[in-house]
Amino acid sequence: MSRDNRDRLLLAIGLLLIKGALLLALGPIHTPDSGGYAAYAQDILAGRLGDAGLYATTGPTTLFRVIGFPAVIAAFMTMGGPYWDWMLVIVQMLLSVAASLGLHVMARRFGLNRGLAACAVIAAAVSLPLALDQAVLTDSPFSTLILACVLLLTLPLLAGRPVGVAATLAAGLLFAAAFLLREATLFLSLGIVPLVALAGLGGTRPSWRGARHMMVVGIVFMTPLLLVQQGYREWNRARIGMPVITTGAQTTMFQALADAAVIDPVVLKGDDLVHRTARDMLQGDDFSRVLAMLDVLFQQHRMTAVDQMQAGFAAYFQAWRDHPGIMARMVLGHLRSNQAQLALRPVESVRELILWARHDDGGFARWRSVREGRWWMAPVVAMDGLSKAVSIIVFAAFVLLTPWRLLRDRLTPLHTAAAGLWLLYFALLGLYALVHLETRYVAAVVPLSVVVGIFNLDWAWQWWKLRRRTAANGL
Repeated sequence: MSRDNRDRLLLAIGLLLIKGALLLALGPIHTPDSGGYAAYAQDILAGRLGDAGLYATTGPTTLFRVIGFPAVIAAFMTMGGPYWDWMLVIVQMLLSVAASLGLHVMARRFGLNRGLAACAVIAAAVSLPLALDQAVLTDSPFSTLILACVLLLTLPLLAGRPVGVAATLAAGLLFAAAFLLREATLFLSLGIVPLVALAGLGGTRPSWRGARHMMVVGIVFMTPLLLVQQGYREWNRARIGMPVITTGAQTTMFQALADAAVIDPVVLKGDDLVHRTARDMLQGDDFSRVLAMLDVLFQQHRMTAVDQMQAGFAAYFQAWRDHPGIMARMVLGHLRSNQAQLALRPVESVRELILWARHDDGGFARWRSVREGRWWMAPVVAMDGLSKAVSIIVFAAFVLLTPWRLLRDRLTPLHTAAAGLWLLYFALLGLYALVHLETRYVAAVVPLSVVVGIFNLDWAWQWWKLRRRTAANGL
């Protein structure tokens, strides 16, 4: 067995032991969103998909969400009965660890030594995945699919060759599968296009042959997604007479407007029914106010979920057209500082697990616990602070050094791949920030930022050592 394979085996064992211990201690995590997925799964098992319930409730379950994750849950309910959630999170953990091993391959292809590659994998695995792999949410399988897709595109590029058509098709199928878990993937495809283009070129100089291959790769990659989303539209057309994917935008669009109204209520100054209702009810950015407003629109004005979705889109784009400055401030307000603290956050992830499982974190890793006499918590608090400091350094190296090195140094496959991952990270971040951004939404791209950030730090360290050696020799 090669050293790299031995390292991967040890990493897999270590990560599974950590995740297994947390699972035995806290069990599968159910969040408020988990109930919606489980209810959809029950509808699948009961054969209730023909009637979407558009006129029966404000947010029909089988229209509000896409079918992928509920279908997976339904399969585990069939196989595991009352233990379906245990089976689900165990599979999520296994797939997540497998993706971590693929990340190790990427780290080595970036030229990281064995120690740094292992550090990158461990840091990424004990960050957001440590909590999300154990939760009945789409975030873990979605992140695994996106990471696997990116690996298929990037590994050939790191080897200095264009990605092949077969690998591109596999990546496209994974991306289409991710769409069935989270409908926003259709919009996120805009963020992965630069990486697909760079992978198609393979780090070579632009040429007619390279451009032709890049176009073929782009078409092959996007075809599965376009076919799946069109098929999904037609399925809903057969059920409700309208070719929609989901009605999830009925909440996200109005949540964005509520956030913007906190900055300046003028964004809700329209004269139509929707603006008048929103002006009366969206006082503050509390999500429950959005849900209450949607209930009023349905109960009192008979606006279906599709009507609300369309009205939400119209009001959102009208706000951008009439008040671009306020909407831009709303987007920037979604970009919180904790985005710089995600590269390494084992303590925060454990705290989240405890909070989700027990509805109270018990002061875990907080200074108030130490002040109250729980001195054993002091090392955990210190570890949390150290993790955040390391995360900020890695994130800064990813954000600042990636474009600088691309402009400064000779263009290489490594620099090209790093640039593609950099663009993907900020495209995904920006696309979510346009409407609503939660920390867990970026779980799919944080591992990429960790590898590239450590890659840049390793280069900076070698450059500094070379400068010192040169100065010492009087050159």
